[in-house]
Amino acid sequence: MDDHRVTLLGDAAHAMSPAGGAGANLALSDAAALTAALTRGGLLIPALRSHEHQMIDAGFAAVRASAANGAHILGQDPLPAG
Repeated sequence: MDDHRVTLLGDAAHAMSPAGGAGANLALSDAAALTAALTRGGLLIPALRSHEHQMIDAGFAAVRASAANGAHILGQDPLPAG
């Protein structure tokens, strides 16, 4: 496990289409979740790792939804299936 004390939020962690403003909403959600993880107490690195694991699933779902909206609304190329 890496012992880095840095984590990413919002578009830095999951860049997405601007369609629907989902990126801004996800950045605020990430910040709230990180705040909760850090204020529970305990060690910093495990708190960051826990936050990142929870953020990954929500982030991938939001990126896929945003890409679908971008394809539908703005005619952007869709993401590959996967």
